[in-house]
Amino acid sequence: MKRESFIVYKSFYALIKLLKPKEQLKMFQSIFDYGFDGTEPNFGDDDTSKAIWLAVLPQLKANQRRYENGLKGGAPEGNKNAQKETTEKQPNNDEKNNQKPTEKTTEKQPNENVNVNDNVNVDDNLKESMYVKEREDKIYARARVPYDKILDDFGVQGEYREAIFRFIKHLKASFGIVVINDRLENLIIKLDLKYREERDKVKAIDEAIVKGYKRLDCEIEGE
Repeated sequence: MKRESFIVYKSFYALIKLLKPKEQLKMFQSIFDYGFDGTEPNFGDDDTSKAIWLAVLPQLKANQRRYENGLKGGAPEGNKNAQKETTEKQPNNDEKNNQKPTEKTTEKQPNENVNVNDNVNVDDNLKESMYVKEREDKIYARARVPYDKILDDFGVQGEYREAIFRFIKHLKASFGIVVINDRLENLIIKLDLKYREERDKVKAIDEAIVKGYKRLDCEIEGE
């Protein structure tokens, strides 16, 4: 099926830059031929170009499927998005008036005989704990914004995206390591080069978390 447009991700460009200029031009041409007309390329004995093509092909195919589903009227039958109901029935005034009042649970009142110093210590510890959590939430919120932007640029979605966030949290919780943007981009590129299917990428990430690794195997290879 011919198309008038298709999506090219930043990860494509990052991979193509690994090729020599002549091979880069051929790879760009191959991506556009496949994206617009579905034409499969032939790279002959160029194993590097073949590997890069296998890395970008699943995303091109996924985009094509989403495009075809859109022409059919949205999400395919059985898709979770197709099963969602857009509106919920709201109770009318009569139903609201006939509803029985819900019972409210009473909160346990503090014992007035508790030692004052103990109360002060508890309050101070609680405030300190809330302050630390709030501070960590703000730090993570600031870090998550560029993470999401990078993952969007590389077209990382679904379970693969969730697995990367699990690895980021694992590094922070286990080793106090904050993943910088350059490492995240390099990690995505190396995963794309080593694994063709997203399920294999997710498996590699989860195995590294279970084994308590600081780095994925693909980050170590070639160094």
